[in-house]
Amino acid sequence: MPIARVIRHSPLYLYLKLYGLSVLVSLFASRPITGRLSGQTIQQIDRIRSAAEEALIRRKTDKAKQAFRDGRKQFNEITKVQTKHLLDALSINRKHNDFFTSARAAHTSQKNHSSHPFPYAIKTLALDADTHFPALPLQGVRQRVSRVVQRWGRRYKDLNMVKKMVKEDRQDLKRYPEIESVAHVRCSNSAHEEEIKFIRKRAENVASDAEFLKRLGIPASESSTGSVHPDDIPRIAIGGSGGGYRATFGFLASLQGLHSAKVFDSTFWISGVSGSCWTIAALFTVAQQDPNALLQHYKDVADEAVHPMSRGALDVVARSPKGVYFLLAPLLTKLRDGYVGIGIMDMYATLTSSYQLLSRSPHARPRLSRSAFAFSKMWQSAGIANGKAPMPIFTAVRIMHRVATGEKNGKIQFETKDASLSKPLPPSEEGRFSKTLFQWWEMNPLEVGSSEESAWVPTWSYGRGFVSGESVSKSPEISLSMLLGQATSAPAGPMTGYISTLLATLPQGTIMSKLLSKLNDFIRHKRWEKRWGNPIRGADEPNPLFGSGSRSEHNQKEWEGRRRLKLMDSGMSNNLPNHIFSTEARWADIVLAFDQSSDVQTGAALARLNEFAKERNLFMAPANDLAECEACVNSVTADEKASLIRQQFHGKYAQVFRVWKVKDDEFQPGLDLNPEHTPITDAEMYLIYCPLLPNACQPDFDPVTSSFSTSYNLVWKPEEIDILANTARANTIDYVIPTLKRVYRRMYKEKKARRLRGISHTQ
Repeated sequence: MPIARVIRHSPLYLYLKLYGLSVLVSLFASRPITGRLSGQTIQQIDRIRSAAEEALIRRKTDKAKQAFRDGRKQFNEITKVQTKHLLDALSINRKHNDFFTSARAAHTSQKNHSSHPFPYAIKTLALDADTHFPALPLQGVRQRVSRVVQRWGRRYKDLNMVKKMVKEDRQDLKRYPEIESVAHVRCSNSAHEEEIKFIRKRAENVASDAEFLKRLGIPASESSTGSVHPDDIPRIAIGGSGGGYRATFGFLASLQGLHSAKVFDSTFWISGVSGSCWTIAALFTVAQQDPNALLQHYKDVADEAVHPMSRGALDVVARSPKGVYFLLAPLLTKLRDGYVGIGIMDMYATLTSSYQLLSRSPHARPRLSRSAFAFSKMWQSAGIANGKAPMPIFTAVRIMHRVATGEKNGKIQFETKDASLSKPLPPSEEGRFSKTLFQWWEMNPLEVGSSEESAWVPTWSYGRGFVSGESVSKSPEISLSMLLGQATSAPAGPMTGYISTLLATLPQGTIMSKLLSKLNDFIRHKRWEKRWGNPIRGADEPNPLFGSGSRSEHNQKEWEGRRRLKLMDSGMSNNLPNHIFSTEARWADIVLAFDQSSDVQTGAALARLNEFAKERNLFMAPANDLAECEACVNSVTADEKASLIRQQFHGKYAQVFRVWKVKDDEFQPGLDLNPEHTPITDAEMYLIYCPLLPNACQPDFDPVTSSFSTSYNLVWKPEEIDILANTARANTIDYVIPTLKRVYRRMYKEKKARRLRGISHTQ
């Protein structure tokens, strides 16, 4: 067993597992290579093929072969004579030594030079490639074997380098000062003290931005002091949905539109679900908070035409400087801590993150940075601590079960438990006594935790072992890739989630939709989900809530008995991150919810908002007086399709809802579309729902029905990214921003009035 343990913890073993996984993905995700290559690459391949065919024809003819032999023989005879004359000259006169040396060098160079008829060489997709692809059609077995040996020899050196660097990381106090610190669980319903400071500084920065406020129609002259009061500034939160690369690129294009109007510079929080988390991570690392630079980065990545989990992606990362370190170091660290093992989703995390965050710029050195993969250090490096940038937040969920524990006064008593610890109930009682719930967790540069548990640990300590609120191990901060792996772990989601997503794209009433619905109901009823629903399991991390006894005096919850914590894609609960913007500790005034789901043109879109309101005990109602108006589009055309799109989706691009906290029995939590039920009091929050819908600027493109714009397509072309980005950006500029301006002014006036009323009451 010790030998097996050493093998499992070796970099070579991990790299081979990752390599094998990438090969399998390459096989299953394959499609015609011509469909994934740019036009320039195809032309280059055609030139190479033509040159190779001509060379082969010349070599196959007897005349060419004989001419080659005669020429080679004549060349050898000439060089022998030349060499003999040079040697004689040297023996006669030593002063010709320099000439002899240069001539001999020239002769050696000609002898070793191969006049290969294959004049072109294809570079690997990585800019830091080990070598060029040789002329494969003319290559012998010896050369091929030699090339494979050389490549794996370089990988062996890289693996030794990784092993050494991981050992150094555990002792590098300058880079990882948290190694000497002991972490504690913070049990509280309030926000982190650093986040409270951030909110204040962010509000002050926005209040001093006269240009932005003037754009929104809030002149500084409104205040007696000549400037806007920071307490009157509405706190904007931006949320992006899940949806694979469609969500990644669509959310980015929406951020581009907000950036052009300076709205992004006035945002307090930015969060995402699944694919939108990729956008946020890349925006704060490789793009330096520049959405335009990030779009170009994604187009450069798409030009490589490889799946992010394929062998091609693995080669791109491995051939970059220290790329193997970013692939394996997080896995080795996790293994050597010894609290949990690694699975498929851990390898998925390191490969997809390092591939997407690898800079394609030839001027970027390093192309992957260890400081960029330390999420907690982003608090200072990105300027968040000084209020210069919004606070990024990733979301994930933990599956829980609400299980009946007894009956009191005729009412059933329920208790929420970790799904992994809950015993399956009898089928006859399952529907009545048990319900699957999702507990929301978040990951920000300060903390990782859950407002529903009122428990938080420092981000630099997440991944360590904890017992009763105190860390029992000391290791460097967990890699950003591991956090992203849990936030984007859609492949580990339940099978019913995949079926539900597929059902949303199928016409209702068809034979296929009926069969899939019955299959979905059967899986849920028989509880196959937990046992056989999906062979891919979510990644495990040490549970920071493990221990015994009470957590604190103010929070009487007990520590948990489960040593492992399994967080997964929050899209399983709700495909929008609105939950974390409406907590007791963090309350946003305006939420921009960008939804790139595949079902935004169905009733499922409003159903998500209704479910969110019920889970957070909120009452929501449409704000018809703030609804979007017809956009003033500059390029007005007489296109019939464009006119139909404007008519069909009018009023749906930016839907405004008022939100109140339910404090009594007067209102039931949820979304109420009846305007007569709307309270007369000021809204406590405004939510602007922004679905990804077709736009008149590209009337022939529908993000839902397009063949390439699916949630499962992870190989896009640059021109396809442009098509999606143009539509999402136009929706934001034409509809979302004008609506946001009206909502912003309304919330500003309401907050200002409340502040002034508070001052008058105190006086």
